[in-house]
Amino acid sequence: MSYVGLLVGCGMRSRELRPATHVAVTDSDSIVNFDPQWMEVKYTCVSNDPIPIDSVQLPPQQRETWELTLDSVVQMALSRSQVIRDIGGAVVSAPDSVSTVFDSVIVRTDPRFGVEAALSDFDAQLASSLLYSGREQTLNNVIEGKGTQDPRANLGLLDFSISKITRSGTQFKLGNLTTFDRNNSPLNRFSQSFTGGFQGEIRHPLKQGSGRAFNEIAGPGSSPGNYRGVRVAQLNTHIEIADFQAAIRDLLLDVERAYWELSFSYRNLDAKLQGRDAALATWRVVQARLETGDADGAEEALARERYYAWVSEVEDALIGRTAGLAGSSASDNSTVGYETGLLAAERRLRFLIGIPFYDGKLIRPVDETIQAEIIFDRPTSFAFAIQQRVELQTQQLKIRRLECELLAARNFLLPQLDLIGQYRMHGFGQDLLGTTSEANSGAYSDLFRGDLQDWTVGFEWKSPIGFRQGHAAVRNAQFQLMREQAIYREQQRQVTIELDAAFAELHRAFVTNDANQHRVVGARQRVEAIRDKYQVVDIPLEFVNIAIQRAVDAETALARSQVEHTMAVATVHYVRGTYLAYLDVFFQSDVIESVPTSELAGEITEVPIPDLIPIVEDAGLIEGDAYLPMPR
Repeated sequence: MSYVGLLVGCGMRSRELRPATHVAVTDSDSIVNFDPQWMEVKYTCVSNDPIPIDSVQLPPQQRETWELTLDSVVQMALSRSQVIRDIGGAVVSAPDSVSTVFDSVIVRTDPRFGVEAALSDFDAQLASSLLYSGREQTLNNVIEGKGTQDPRANLGLLDFSISKITRSGTQFKLGNLTTFDRNNSPLNRFSQSFTGGFQGEIRHPLKQGSGRAFNEIAGPGSSPGNYRGVRVAQLNTHIEIADFQAAIRDLLLDVERAYWELSFSYRNLDAKLQGRDAALATWRVVQARLETGDADGAEEALARERYYAWVSEVEDALIGRTAGLAGSSASDNSTVGYETGLLAAERRLRFLIGIPFYDGKLIRPVDETIQAEIIFDRPTSFAFAIQQRVELQTQQLKIRRLECELLAARNFLLPQLDLIGQYRMHGFGQDLLGTTSEANSGAYSDLFRGDLQDWTVGFEWKSPIGFRQGHAAVRNAQFQLMREQAIYREQQRQVTIELDAAFAELHRAFVTNDANQHRVVGARQRVEAIRDKYQVVDIPLEFVNIAIQRAVDAETALARSQVEHTMAVATVHYVRGTYLAYLDVFFQSDVIESVPTSELAGEITEVPIPDLIPIVEDAGLIEGDAYLPMPR
């Protein structure tokens, strides 16, 4: 068993490429040199390091052979795939739709909807203010000015408080308020005075907003349809991780397909070379017979035509009929009905595993295709597909998120009824501190005497008449949940159909592979028999050419059927959700992290989810499946 980890990291720097800053303008009524800075176009590159590509590509026969196993190719693809590649080239045409290794981290660290953002709603809030002001007025009467028509005052305020919301929705607040007042009113007891005290407040929701489940789903201060609690943030992160795992799975399937396609390209080229060599040998025999008078010019021309036809097919098998960029639809030879050339297949594999296109080497697969018949237990496979397909697990997470949102929406059908309790202990004095032996000598000395205390207990009720928005939120959540559940049922149905089709393809590929093996034996024997007969018996040369053509077709068909059988096995694992385990690729067990450490970490529990990618010791030994030896 091998363990493949994804390594993330890059060093980037930017540069600016500027065109010429001076533009020549030729006009009899204008200046000659014009320097329009506002017309500059700046191009920013993310890296100064170019991709190392040789200016001249070496011919295939001069390249060093680079033998690679499928396991090594898979590891290269994983270690070089910060951006998940695809054959369609979506990274150019639709970059926003491309998956990367950063997506799940971006979702988790979103300052608006991420897990940390949701947890921040439960963080203790510290508030403080220190203000000092002066006031001068002239009034029309002494009553309004408290004994003077020209009031003058200096005011000071020190406010300090800390507040927190718990997971049950209870709000706590504890604070200190100190004020200072100096004015010229003749009615004052002291020319200056201080007030100071401590106050505490508690507000606990009894109906709307009450309970741990609601606050973990919707979060404090939420509104109908706007849910950004910890559970929702966690589920969003899990969904993004599941999407990332699906992208990795699809990438590795493309890599394996490209690997076996390259293996087929070598076999196809070998078959075409055998056909060319056989045609050359036949041409030489015809030339020898032409010199002895046993053949005519028409036979020699036919033999020559067949030889050069094979030369053309060898070139097509080597390079391919189209020559586009790897990963673009223009280079997909299968779209125009031609076999992919060896160099095109090798270029496609290099593109998928993220290595330079030209490095003086030619990749050659060394793993053998699967020849034995692979038998899967159908009931077990259908159960695996329902439980372990990433698409179904992603849909389950979406359903769970909507169930949570429906629970939160129903809470908004309750009235807002809060239990309120307030307590305040304060003091008054001429100075800030003073002494406890003298009354009102200082605000805080008077405070600790405990003579001045205030308290309030009561309820606060607030509710809309009819709860129109709350009912709309519940109905909307119900319809969304019904939609996702219907999609999930259809996904299950689609997966079972895909698995049944995969089993049918596996059976067809094995039977075809077995039949093509017998076909190759017969075609080879026919070539030898026809060639020997042509040398001693006057038979049409076309019979020899047809025998050679059929032998080459048989060799190509055998190579194609062997690749199809191997990919059919991979497809079954893909459809039933065990493809990554089949390749011995496992995600770290801590990919889905728990809630990070904070004041609330000990209170909020992690939302349990099924393992997205189960760790299987040996995909060939899963209970319920009978496997024959699989050469790899």
